[in-house]
Amino acid sequence: MSLKICVVSRSWLSHERSGVTNAVAQHVNVLIQAGHKISIIGSNQSVLHEKLLVDKSFCVRSLGSGALYSPARVDRLSLVRALKDSQADLIIIEGWQTALTTFSIEEAYELKIPILMISHGSSVTPFNDKFIELFRALGWKYYKNFVLPRLISKIHALTTLDLTASSTRFYDRDLAIRLGKPVQLLVNCPANMNSLYVERLYRKPQILVIGYYSRIKNQLDAVDLAATIPQGFNFKFVGPKHGSYYKKCVHRVATLGIKEKVFFLDDSECNLAEEISNSLLVLSTSITEALPITLIESMAAGTPFVATDVGAVSSLKGGLIAYGILDMRKHLLRLLIDHEIWNKLSLQGREKYYESYTESIVGDQLFKAIDLCINKNN
Repeated sequence: MSLKICVVSRSWLSHERSGVTNAVAQHVNVLIQAGHKISIIGSNQSVLHEKLLVDKSFCVRSLGSGALYSPARVDRLSLVRALKDSQADLIIIEGWQTALTTFSIEEAYELKIPILMISHGSSVTPFNDKFIELFRALGWKYYKNFVLPRLISKIHALTTLDLTASSTRFYDRDLAIRLGKPVQLLVNCPANMNSLYVERLYRKPQILVIGYYSRIKNQLDAVDLAATIPQGFNFKFVGPKHGSYYKKCVHRVATLGIKEKVFFLDDSECNLAEEISNSLLVLSTSITEALPITLIESMAAGTPFVATDVGAVSSLKGGLIAYGILDMRKHLLRLLIDHEIWNKLSLQGREKYYESYTESIVGDQLFKAIDLCINKNN
């Protein structure tokens, strides 16, 4: 059965490196290929220039995230007009904690449109015990205790990136279950991958770090690690080269005197799929994640990873989990030196990818979530 589906996401442009944006663009492509008629709503003018083959595009002005320090504001008249013009049989909303997604749930509920929430996890609890994280969590307290429960009560089904992980990033999943809402697994699949596997012998002697520069991605730890790794191995950082945190990373490299072994590239300056499949390792130093697409891309390429124990990362195969920077350095050195463990993890990662994260598997999960939402509404 062909459906009219409206997909709401704060930001669009399917070619962006953002894992969230890539995942939602993949979902839209799957729905279009299945014959559904898709409309999209975003809060940035870029939505009007989206390259996806959608039926209609709408830009609805919105500001804020919903925290006490960032009140959510949206042009509700434009939002209601867009929802009505889409004539949607179903609305798919991507991600919590934005003004656009919050008010889209409220308005779709009033219009009696079935709502499927595609969750990438929630960030309403502290990531660690540092003051900045405790202060941030305090700002989300009202949203956590009052807004989020109200929103979940109005949706018809929720997807989650992991059904069993105990991470606080899945607070919304656990709350939905307590409130009796159907929860369906919907994982990520690679946005960047090569079809050919590269043997270890032919790979570059480099450790790859991918992501936008921020304290969340925690690239400063990766820079500090670069200073401790023996000569002959390089670190390559790929992400938008702007912002104060990026400048801190560049300054730290200069201070440590390791410019000859650390390289910064923008996404547009390299072929990321080739970099992943030709690197010896992928490193993730994030202080929080749900299910990083970059690690799934590493698994698909057979590139072992070293990552912090956040979100659902511990459920992945093909890499080593680190508990602190010293543990991370130990794992990096082990994989750089020990060919046997490298080959073992490389194989495990590829096997896990084909078992759990291919496009066809993710597509089947998406269709199950839609059926669950529609059936719940009937």
